[in-house]
Parts: sequence; C-alpha cells; structure tokens
Amino acid sequence: MKTLHNFLIAVLSTLIFYSCVKVIEFNGEQTEPMIVVNSFVTPDSLIYAQISKSKFFLSNKTGFDYINNADVSLYINNIFKEKLAFTTDGLYTSTQKPGIGDTIRFYITATGLDDVESVSIVPDQPVILSADTTFKISYTNYQMDGEDTIGYYQGGELSFKIKLKDESSLQNYYRLTLKKHAVIDAGESTTYEDEFYLPFILEGFENTNTGGGLFDFFGNMIVDSKNQYMITDELFNGKEFVLRFTALTSKRVIKPGYEDRFYYSSDNIVSEEYIVNLQGISKDMYLYLKSKEMAEGIMNGVFTEPVQIYNNISNGIGILGSYTSNRVVIKTR
Repeated sequence: MKTLHNFLIAVLSTLIFYSCVKVIEFNGEQTEPMIVVNSFVTPDSLIYAQISKSKFFLSNKTGFDYINNADVSLYINNIFKEKLAFTTDGLYTSTQKPGIGDTIRFYITATGLDDVESVSIVPDQPVILSADTTFKISYTNYQMDGEDTIGYYQGGELSFKIKLKDESSLQNYYRLTLKKHAVIDAGESTTYEDEFYLPFILEGFENTNTGGGLFDFFGNMIVDSKNQYMITDELFNGKEFVLRFTALTSKRVIKPGYEDRFYYSSDNIVSEEYIVNLQGISKDMYLYLKSKEMAEGIMNGVFTEPVQIYNNISNGIGILGSYTSNRVVIKTR
C-alpha cells in the first residue's frame, strides 16, 4: 500500500508539473537592422568608432556583422574635421585626438540603414591630491629546511587611500580601476611582464564589504570585489574626498642562496607595482557602464527584472562616451 501511495504521489507531481508548462510563441515582428556604434574617446588616443549591424534577438547567427562601407563624419566643437578611415572589422579611426572640454559628434551613414549621430563632451581630468597604501598581513606560510627558515609566503590586504578634489561647477562621474604589473625573472637572463586588472572593494559605496576583511575564516577570498567602480560626486560635490579601497595581494621572501628551491614563475619578481586609474567619465559613459553592469548581474541572480542597456546613438544602438585619466603608480618591489 505504501508503494502504491508513493507511486500516486509521483504521478500527481508529474501531472502538476506538466500542467504548469506553457509554450508561448513570439508573435511580434522582426525588427529591421540598425547601425551599432561603440566608441570611447579620450585625449590620450586617436578618436575611433567600431561600427556593426544589429541582429534580431531570436537570430541564431553568432559573431558581429561589421559594417565596412560606412561614411563616418567627425565634428569637434560643431566644426567638421574629417572622415574617419576604415581599417578592418568595422573599425574606423581618425587623425585627431580630442581635448578636454571638446564636444565630439559623429554623423554616420551606411547603405540600406538609417543615418545615425551621437554627441559626447570630454570631461575634466580628475584631480588627485595624494595617494597612500598599507599592507595588512592575514597569514604567513614558512618554507623550512630542517630547522632553518629559507623563505616565507605572506598573503593579506593592500589598502589604498586616494585623496581627490572634486570640482563643484558640474555633476561629475568617475570610474576607478586597479591594475597589478610585475616584471618576472624567467631565468637564463630573460624576463617577462604580467599585467592584469585586480578585483578590489571600495568602501562607503555600493557592494562594500561589511565583514571586516577580504578573507574568510579559512583564508578564502570573499567574492564581492569588482574590477571597476562607477561613482558620482553626490557625496562629495565640490569637496576634497578620500577614496578607500582594498585588494588581496601576496608576496614571497626567499633567503639568499635558496632561490633554486623555488619556481621562478612565482618567486623571482624583479619589480612590482600597482596602477590606480581614476577616470573622469561623461554622463553617457557612466549610464552605459552602470546599466551594463546591472544587466550582467541578472545572470548572477542579483536582479529579477530585465535591465535595458543605456544608449545614446540617435536612430541606432550603442554608445559614444568620453573620459580622461589620472593614474597613480605605487611601487611595492
């Protein structure tokens, strides 16, 4: 009887499951393709634009459908400067670099597609007054040779304090990133360079860590760090302000004469530095990056509703943003 009871429950559960499944067919019309523009301009580089064609969201086609025969007109401060030159894979470049405060405008045409245009104003460069770091050791692993210590490995938190001066005349938008760059001895008189974005946690803003550190009880990394933060001057408009953020880092110290006991790839570091990049970004770039970040968060179960990616291309899709950079290099080895 118990077996029959369990069987009936299983059958009933299956029927309930299938009764909840409903196939919904898409009844809308397929949208016509549009010009897609992606461009971030900065005084450090020549102006460029990557141009492609949009795809219907139900299309099975992979990759980008680049537009290689577009006509891209560049205007700076409402004065025509030049036609951007096509290079490859929908990439168009100019011979011009923008200046701070310049108004950059694209007017783009392509056969069979609606003309598009977009505008961005290059923001001021952020003002950094000072920079400081401290290293807090979380654990130490010793390498022993009998009773002698021949080296040790330390892991911990590298904390940064970046003092900036915000201008009060406009609402300002910032992007903060952190890179680690190292030169490593590969043996036989050769070296190689390793550079990558380092995840970190920014205090006092969204997604900050309230657990008192970046390591859990077992020394594992807590995963709420990010590779970039987009912030506004809402909390410090027109004032001096200190950005405080922390990243995980490690180092190995080897007693002279025992270098051959360790792998060069992790131990023979010739030099090491951290590159803090505080960017002043246009409002359009801020809204694009923030909406893109929120949309990506849907895949991680953070949000429950779709997020529309910000777009400032008139009659098209994409982003024309602008930024300036102020970099601080902090050498640790």
